[in-house]
Amino acid sequence: IEYTVSHDAQVKLEVYSMIGDKINTLVNDNQQTGKYKFNLNASNRKLSNGVYFIKLTVGNDSFTKRVVVIQ
Repeated sequence: IEYTVSHDAQVKLEVYSMIGDKINTLVNDNQQTGKYKFNLNASNRKLSNGVYFIKLTVGNDSFTKRVVVIQ
């Protein structure tokens, strides 16, 4: 998962199920301006095959993307 932080801010990267339950918080930290990369290993995160949503929150802005896990 690659993302860019356009200004120093509190950043959260979270995984949600199809029904909106939070599965895991991958990042919860203050980050400086820059590009970041998070390698999501589904087996280490105990994610079974299926559709999930990745929510990135930077300060007051949030973005959501759908991902499919196939192992």
